[in-house]
Parts: sequence; structure tokens; C-alpha cells
Amino acid sequence: MIFDFINLEFHGKFDFLRSSCAFEHLGSIEHGKEFGYNAMHWLKPGGHTVHTTKFNLSSNEETLETVDAVLYRKRDIADIITALRAQGHHIEMN
Repeated sequence: MIFDFINLEFHGKFDFLRSSCAFEHLGSIEHGKEFGYNAMHWLKPGGHTVHTTKFNLSSNEETLETVDAVLYRKRDIADIITALRAQGHHIEMN
């Protein structure tokens, strides 16, 4: 995991987490997904998180994925939602 540097003392400590346009600057789609999954560990039970990211409206197949920037497709966001729901999290997307 690329986010192992987060001290374990922070797990389960936050009521609310927010990231604004962070996912797309982590070097890959998979790194952004991992960030989203790991963020859930930092929340207290019943906590909330809000993430914003760049979104590719023109294609659900091709996208931009470079070390500097990533554009998430609808299918990438759907993958994140599916994985988090499978872990028992309640997810709403706007």
C-alpha cells in the first residue's frame, strides 16, 4: 500500500474527512482508489468522508493517466463504490 506512512494512531479517530482534487494527483487510477479505500480506516464508526476529483465525461474507456494527473471515468468511480459497499460502507455519489 502506498499510504502505509499514515500512523496507525490515526485509525478510527476522525468524524469527517475531506479531500479536494487529491485522487487525481497520486500517480495512477489504482493509487487513487487505494487512497479512497484507506481513508475509510481513518474514520470513526458513523464518520463521513467527502472526496472531489476530476471526472472524464467524454469516455468510459479511454482516459488520461499520467504520473502528474488522472481523469477518473464513471467505471473507476463505480469500482470504488462497489468495493466500499462490499465492505459494508454506505456510499452516496453526487
